[in-house]
Amino acid sequence: MADHANIRFGDGPKPPLRRDAEARRRRIIDVAVGLYRTQGTDFSMDRLAAEAEVGRATLYRFIPDRTALLIAVLERHLELFSAYLDQWKDRDDAFMLGIRFLADRATASRGFGQVAALDEQSPGVADWATGVMQALLLDPLRRAKAAKLVRQDFPISDHGLLVLMIAGVERGSRQEDVSERTEKAVDLLVRALRP
Repeated sequence: MADHANIRFGDGPKPPLRRDAEARRRRIIDVAVGLYRTQGTDFSMDRLAAEAEVGRATLYRFIPDRTALLIAVLERHLELFSAYLDQWKDRDDAFMLGIRFLADRATASRGFGQVAALDEQSPGVADWATGVMQALLLDPLRRAKAAKLVRQDFPISDHGLLVLMIAGVERGSRQEDVSERTEKAVDLLVRALRP
């Protein structure tokens, strides 16, 4: 899958990096995504550097602190989200697939779930992330409404509530029940959204 999007928080586009530097930065972020998934926030920057196979100086050149790390992880999740939506661009059910993707990310990656706390350290990041998600979901929602999969009066601004509903089921379930209960919750939401 190509993840061609260049989704970045902040003012204007980031300066381009050399190909090898971009590969190192991407490896650091991908390792961080995995560490957030398995360790939560309980990993050291030294561990991140070691697992990404970069020196501390390289790590801190690309990711100067934990706030920058969380923003980079959020950007990575949104890039992946964009890439998946691009794969589903001809599907009428892409909106619900996108909602499910976001819910799974919110549950699996504690880094992705830290947006509200991150907004305190970097004001505007929550609004920015919500805006990116809404912009990416606009066309899938339009297709879902045209296919009569979603009510015409469903506002894009409520996408976050759908994500939280599904993520809440995943978080509030025993591990062995997560899959079945999540599918049931998604089915209930799909039926509730239909005209």
